[in-house]
Amino acid sequence: MSFFHGIMGIESTLGRILVIMFLALGSHVAVIFVKRVGRFLLSITSPKPHEKLISLASLTKSFIIFFLYFGAFGLILRELGVSLTTYLASASVIGLAVGFGSQGLVQDVVTGLTLVLSNLINVGDMVEIGGQTGTVHSIGMRFIVLKNAFGAEVFIPNRKYNKCYKLSSRIYTLYR
Repeated sequence: MSFFHGIMGIESTLGRILVIMFLALGSHVAVIFVKRVGRFLLSITSPKPHEKLISLASLTKSFIIFFLYFGAFGLILRELGVSLTTYLASASVIGLAVGFGSQGLVQDVVTGLTLVLSNLINVGDMVEIGGQTGTVHSIGMRFIVLKNAFGAEVFIPNRKYNKCYKLSSRIYTLYR
């Protein structure tokens, strides 16, 4: 049967429901843990924070969270009787269809990786993108999140970066 059923000796419908709840809750707790570890590692103070490291950590955190939820969903489907190979094959075919069908999404992801790896903008930079001005709060797989002068978070698709103006880099002041 299933991995969990072999370990726990659970064969009933109630057992399957418990395993599904355990998988869903476990993956969500793992995501919360990843977010907290990411925040902790980025909060470690150094004389000069590394903007590129912060940007890469934000992107890596997004990928890890995606794979945790993707894996948990696959294991839950397995508990419901769907073959894991069928799930992975379907996901790859659907991913291919979505990739061709939504070129904007693919463009967002590619542009996001280019932004981070080429050091064009970093977290903390003051930028103007598509008429929105603010400080870069995070760079994700699909969006750049700006904090504007009013403190509101503005989500801008990465593909809008071709109309971006970097106004200033973060200025660090050390107080003693």
